[in-house]
Amino acid sequence: MRARAGELRTQPGQLLNSLAMANEQPDQQRNTAIKPDLWIQLCLVILGLLTVGAASACSCSQVGVENLVLDKRLSLAKVVVMPPTFTDRIASLLDLFKAETTYAVKVVEVITGRYDATALKVQSSDPIACGVDLRPGETYHHLASPTAAGGDIYASVCNLVSEEYVRQVKAYKRRPKPELSPVPPGSWTEIFRSAKQTVHADYRSVTSDSYGHYIWILRNLADDGRVKSEKEQLQIACKERQYNVVSRHEFSGMDASGDAISSVNLSERGHYQWLSMKPDIDGLFPVVCIGQLQRPTS
Repeated sequence: MRARAGELRTQPGQLLNSLAMANEQPDQQRNTAIKPDLWIQLCLVILGLLTVGAASACSCSQVGVENLVLDKRLSLAKVVVMPPTFTDRIASLLDLFKAETTYAVKVVEVITGRYDATALKVQSSDPIACGVDLRPGETYHHLASPTAAGGDIYASVCNLVSEEYVRQVKAYKRRPKPELSPVPPGSWTEIFRSAKQTVHADYRSVTSDSYGHYIWILRNLADDGRVKSEKEQLQIACKERQYNVVSRHEFSGMDASGDAISSVNLSERGHYQWLSMKPDIDGLFPVVCIGQLQRPTS
């Protein structure tokens, strides 16, 4: 009985070993059959990563319509690519070794700024350099940035803009822009003064709706930088004692005078950021929210 018990104890182990040996060969066959599929999958993954990397290598942001019109260093024009001459064709052969192509262009319409380019260089269809291929006889809207004297002017996917962008530029140039008009000295109430800035508020311009109260302020900056003053329209939430910058405009002179350096309407871009009231504008609260006119600070 003991021997039988011992035999019975060893039989399950032997049976398992036999089953394992019997299953080992099919498993090896399955593993061998899977390997080509794995290589194919790995190749596809690597190819996908390389493709995504190449596609995402070109990165650029478009200049805002307001800043394009106001920044005198920028210009926008509609140009047509001229058919290449014999000399241009010879030069293009040399450009093959430089990975660049030069196109002669003619200005059809200057939309804004001072545009005087007669030739554009491109990195031909190079996705890393945001390159493009220009076609002779085709028209393009080219946004030109400042270059060094005698420097080449380049065209890429970053500065060839759409018809919709051009429409927005023309519409912005046509509409009145009271936010860019200078503020006569002493016409707005001074509400804050420090070594860095003085802040003035136009209490006559206060408006309100179901979302809050709105007021214009002027900052005259003591800094020696390019921006000497700023105009901002603020949205005030009285109950929460918070504010949101609706639009901001920068100028090269004091009291919003000189050149308008930049102009951004944050509300049109859907940008809302509620901030806690700060000492430089905290004086707005009694007037805007309670109606108690504050006397100018001395």
